[in-house]
Amino acid sequence: MFSGRRERGQYSLKTFGMLLFGPVIVLTVLCGLAMVWTSRSIDAQTEVLTRDTVQKILFEQRNAINMDNLRHSIYAFAESHNPKHAREAYINAWALLSESLLDKREDVKPAVIRLQEQILAVRPLRRRVDADVINVYERWHGLFSRSRTLTYLADADETGLEQLEVDRLTLFAEPGEKLLKPLAALRHIAEEACSRPLSPELKAKTDAVCERVGREHAELAEAVKALDASKKAFGAKVAEMKETLAGLNRALVQIENSGLLEEVKAVTDITDRYKTLNFLPLLTVLLMIGALAAAGRLVIYPIRRTVSDVRRFHQNGEIPMKGRPGIIRELSDLSDWMMIFCLLSRAEKEKSAAMEMRFSELQASSMLDPLTGAENRRAFEKFAEEGGGLPPGTGFLMLDLDRFKDINDTRGHQFGDRILEAAGRVLRETLKGRGRVFRYGGEEFCVLLPGSGAEDVVMTAEQLMSAVRRISRENAESSRTYEAADPLTLSIGMTCVQEADGVLSVQEAVRRSDAALYQAKANGRNRAVYYLPGQKEKTR
Repeated sequence: MFSGRRERGQYSLKTFGMLLFGPVIVLTVLCGLAMVWTSRSIDAQTEVLTRDTVQKILFEQRNAINMDNLRHSIYAFAESHNPKHAREAYINAWALLSESLLDKREDVKPAVIRLQEQILAVRPLRRRVDADVINVYERWHGLFSRSRTLTYLADADETGLEQLEVDRLTLFAEPGEKLLKPLAALRHIAEEACSRPLSPELKAKTDAVCERVGREHAELAEAVKALDASKKAFGAKVAEMKETLAGLNRALVQIENSGLLEEVKAVTDITDRYKTLNFLPLLTVLLMIGALAAAGRLVIYPIRRTVSDVRRFHQNGEIPMKGRPGIIRELSDLSDWMMIFCLLSRAEKEKSAAMEMRFSELQASSMLDPLTGAENRRAFEKFAEEGGGLPPGTGFLMLDLDRFKDINDTRGHQFGDRILEAAGRVLRETLKGRGRVFRYGGEEFCVLLPGSGAEDVVMTAEQLMSAVRRISRENAESSRTYEAADPLTLSIGMTCVQEADGVLSVQEAVRRSDAALYQAKANGRNRAVYYLPGQKEKTR
């Protein structure tokens, strides 16, 4: 970590600059003095330039080969249905553009740069098309598998189902609209299977699958539309890229046909005109470039790496790895301080996140009854105060365990707690997210059923009574399938908010359900009574 001391082999930025560029300056002066001797090597330099001209001819030939490879790579990138092959073609095209066509070709640089920009723009579009193809492919096979399950459960006709399979090549090459017809056929097969008369057990299984199949049909249709849109955008960009490629190819062909002999003559003229400016100035420039490259490698690269480390830390919290001390002391200090900052920042974030998580846990636990796992009376009162009433289509039930006082009196309160715990667990498991369960007090519970009609409320009450009867009053254990020999029973009063009621207050819903519960108790318990106007209310 940061120590503030100078490490062996480290220099200040000022000293580093003097050591790097001082020799370059001295060499530049020496090269200037040595230029007077260049006239003695004119013949040798002419031979060198001739070889350079040959190299340029070879360069043009290499460019022609590279252009052909570039064309094949771009077409493969645009048209291959295999994402791996497309990525390899993209890398090859980018390498060809970066390594060959930009060399000594100022007149085609705009077209090359434009083609580079277009390839960069097409790359995410190709990824999007590949992602959409995979999305549609996976959704299609999931829907196909569930449709086969439906036909098996409903014993429906599977004729034509196998012909509805698709592969990735078809998804990539064919328009998405062609999938709508087989999708409709798949939907028809599913609807036919869902409409067949079945036994109650199979009906319960197929209804859940039918609901999911219907939802996935709509999602798959949207995915097909998204695939068509991404293909359209990708195709438009590919057309622009191909047009630019064709223009670049024409320009290079024209240069090859008309410029080679002129370039040879120009090189000869320059050799005759500037005989003394051949070798030594070039050496000086190369040394300067080398010095600049070294400065970039030892100065700019560490700064960019530090900035990149900070960006990754900001995005995903990744702490930078400590590298070897650099040759420049100030940059090493900057990297060390950056690591200290990241560590401190992460520690503060973790502390803040832990405090927020603990607060959320305490807040959530304060609203739950620790014995039954249901929401407690405090949560119910908070809902009544902040909920704004119950809208039409909301069911409300008051539940009371029958003869629970006898259990406490004969078996003790600890056993009674076991009964309450089992009852709370069974109620929550039976509802399975369809409603909220509150422990209203003692052995009383209330259930809120949003989005339920009167028939749904009655059916839910019957399910709850049936589930509770699987709890034994003898040992507080519950069966998942059979009614207990000495079952625990439940009395329920229920109501449902109608359109005529408007928004019903929670207090009024409690009053109505409580009146129906009183009637259920008076009628002999172990039953559910729906609230009717005029029912006698229990006096508390």
